[in-house]
Amino acid sequence: MLPQLPGALGDDPLAGFEALEHHHAFAVLVWNDLQANEARELHRIPEGNIRLTGAPLCDPWFERQPSRTREEFYGDVGLRADRPIVLYVCS
Repeated sequence: MLPQLPGALGDDPLAGFEALEHHHAFAVLVWNDLQANEARELHRIPEGNIRLTGAPLCDPWFERQPSRTREEFYGDVGLRADRPIVLYVCS
């Protein structure tokens, strides 16, 4: 049997990991402590088989730099740069 190394692809709960208890994964990659607890408590993955990796899919967002200044952006969207802005984002 080939060794398996399943990993979490998002910050959602470890949906789909139910099958892990029937496979022989030598480790499970998770993004955070919440997922590590879920892997341990709900999916019975031994502590020694859980590896926290951080969120590698999000790393590029932290490496980005602004393409224009605050003043340029505010001017482009018709807002005053001397006033605060509230951005409401939802999914």
